[in-house]
Amino acid sequence: AIGGPASPAELEAAAAAVVAKGWGRHPSSVRRVSSDLEETFLVAFDGDRADRAVLKIAEPGRDPEWFAFEAAIVERALHGDPALPLARGIPTTQGDALATARLLGAPRTARLMRHLPGVPSVEAAPSPADRRRIGRARALVDHLALVVLHLPTTQ
Repeated sequence: AIGGPASPAELEAAAAAVVAKGWGRHPSSVRRVSSDLEETFLVAFDGDRADRAVLKIAEPGRDPEWFAFEAAIVERALHGDPALPLARGIPTTQGDALATARLLGAPRTARLMRHLPGVPSVEAAPSPADRRRIGRARALVDHLALVVLHLPTTQ
């Protein structure tokens, strides 16, 4: 756990410790990437660019149910269509989707997901076909959010 202001190197070291404790894997590198709310890290194992993951650590005070909801939607969507471009969660050593971690002195919820190769969305120039695939995936995820929440859906 880290208390007080932390440097990027300290945050990355703390993130590596979260992965080691919660998922039993020891990263060869961890790099903090920009994110709106949560702390997000690109994690590599054994220096292998193909064996990478993304670690998301919620901001302090975020209800753990938010990450659980997000994970449930993704897993349900991938169950229906494994080819969807969604990042599958990596279970903890206990088989759970989420772990509790201490970062910057506060307990937070953490989720480790498989890394999807590509470019950041802000740098992408999607074709019309890409936009259609994105739209279909978004519609499916929106529908599944309603299913996970047990809300009525319209056809």
